[in-house]
Amino acid sequence: MIWLLFFAADSIWATWFREEILDGDIESFWVINTRQKHSWLVNKLLDTRDIVYPWIRKQVHNGETTYFWSTNWSPYGKLSDYLKDSGSLHFPVGSNATLAELWDNGDWIIPHARSNRQLQVITYLSTLSLTLHIDEFEWWPGNQRSTSYCTGAIYKLLRPLAPQVPWHNEVWFSGGIPKHMFLVWLMVRNRCPTRDRILSWGLQTDPQCLFCNTENESIAHCFFDCSFTWEVWKVIAAKCGFTSTRQWITLLPQLKAHTTNKVRKTLLLLSWQAVLHTLWTKRNRRLHNSQFSSSDGLINHAKLTIKNRISSLRTDRLKFSSSLMQLWFVT
Repeated sequence: MIWLLFFAADSIWATWFREEILDGDIESFWVINTRQKHSWLVNKLLDTRDIVYPWIRKQVHNGETTYFWSTNWSPYGKLSDYLKDSGSLHFPVGSNATLAELWDNGDWIIPHARSNRQLQVITYLSTLSLTLHIDEFEWWPGNQRSTSYCTGAIYKLLRPLAPQVPWHNEVWFSGGIPKHMFLVWLMVRNRCPTRDRILSWGLQTDPQCLFCNTENESIAHCFFDCSFTWEVWKVIAAKCGFTSTRQWITLLPQLKAHTTNKVRKTLLLLSWQAVLHTLWTKRNRRLHNSQFSSSDGLINHAKLTIKNRISSLRTDRLKFSSSLMQLWFVT
């Protein structure tokens, strides 16, 4: 949205923001304060200014819209911060002065430097000459100039870097069903509201497994210490030619260590995730709607889900989809 403000002048929202929040001056974005009368979104955008400031630079031409103290026009960033130790009182340039106001008959009208940083700014300023063209904003995310906005690139700049988890390829893989992969990601991180977690939050609930009603429910029990869920998974696993452990803590490493060709590995992961998603959704239906299904019914549902997913891949990956389907029906 900040990119829209500076680089999409024809945007209705950007026009409204400039006129109503910034009083028609886009450069006010860098200096106005958050206010109670502003919406949460407006104040949130203002709170991100320190992050995005280095990404929005000003190419100086006539200097009429480039403010000396607040605009990002020099390699030193915001000069109100860079010259803070020197103090603006010791560098008498008006708080709202533009570069055009400091330019007269081809020369810069600036005071003498009283510190090394002031000297650096003056030296850089002396390399510039104003022209008749209008000042322009430039987009420099990650210190690389760009002419368009890329959500993925900005996300990588904003998110903290972290090493890839060992189970990444077993959860996120090409050909998987997005909602299945997301649910499995929650399961691997133990973020699903199983009854043991609900009890740990101090809430009251029946601790027993909704499938077998003999042991307390947890991720480890549901997948696949539970005799009911194990009946479902062992059938699908066998169809994929996979001899599975029943222990959740060792299943992911076993899947990772299962070396085979890409088609077989994709079918295995697709089937595993389809079983997890089927079991979890049916578990929720038992809990909330008192709807019960037999293990055979869940097996057939998982098989249909897998078959439909393989068929859907034919549009973009015909050969790969055909290989998956042949393997699915052969096993």
